[in-house]
Amino acid sequence: MSYDEKPEYGQEADYIDESEHSDEPEYIELKDHYVELQYAADVLEVRKIVSKAGFGSLIFGLLAFVQGLAFMQVNDLNAILALNGAVLIAVGLYSRITKRPIAVKYDGIALITLGLWNVFVVILNASHAGVTPNTVSGTFYAMFQFSWGGKSLKNYKKYIAVMDNEPHQNFTEWVKEVIKGFKRARFKRNEKAISLTEKTFLKASTWKGILMDDGAVFSKLGNSAFERDKAEKVKIVPMEHVELKINKMKKRSGNVTLLLFNDEVVTGKISKKHADRFEAWKTVMPDSSSV
Repeated sequence: MSYDEKPEYGQEADYIDESEHSDEPEYIELKDHYVELQYAADVLEVRKIVSKAGFGSLIFGLLAFVQGLAFMQVNDLNAILALNGAVLIAVGLYSRITKRPIAVKYDGIALITLGLWNVFVVILNASHAGVTPNTVSGTFYAMFQFSWGGKSLKNYKKYIAVMDNEPHQNFTEWVKEVIKGFKRARFKRNEKAISLTEKTFLKASTWKGILMDDGAVFSKLGNSAFERDKAEKVKIVPMEHVELKINKMKKRSGNVTLLLFNDEVVTGKISKKHADRFEAWKTVMPDSSSV
């Protein structure tokens, strides 16, 4: 693959021969294997998303299961609600343990089924007591479940496409090790690390980058207090496809635009120290003729 091309799923890449490498993580040249490394980063991201979705399934499942058991004294039909809750709990546990995309599909089907049950309950209650606050809230609850369930089914196809490109374990272990470098203590000590902060009206997000000999790894970090050191979205790019456009620079900081593969990733604030660090890194870019 030419370095002028942006890697896409389905493209063939030159993989490391598994027979020549052990399962232990080892040094991998980013410029030669950035496609496979990006696949590995995307696989790790999907696993994390599936695990998070499992937590949501557990919450919905527990609520439905408890409600179903409680209301069975009123109507035996609520056993269906309890059963659906038990299914969601099982799906949630499966998602958290295996982190496999198929769990997202099961999650979507279970949530849509739960939404249909709530629609049935709303119609039944409205036929007896008319429109009440409970029927209104039940309708919105069902719509939320339809929306979440439909999104899960839609994302399932995307996640499967990502997992179909899962590379050799060496690449995954390499990415895992690099991601550890985004943790606050290690990142602060790294002389080849930069960070940008993007602020919008509603929230602020942070992008961190680790500059390497032949490329860079950038990551968008979680916004919550529990995930501010955890990599959410990872981009792996050869040096020649990384640009930092200076929009305005003052004495201590300035506004810049980060470009990866000529695509704008983020426009935000960077310290003068980190901007200078990036420029110094780019000046030692190896001659492309030797790549």
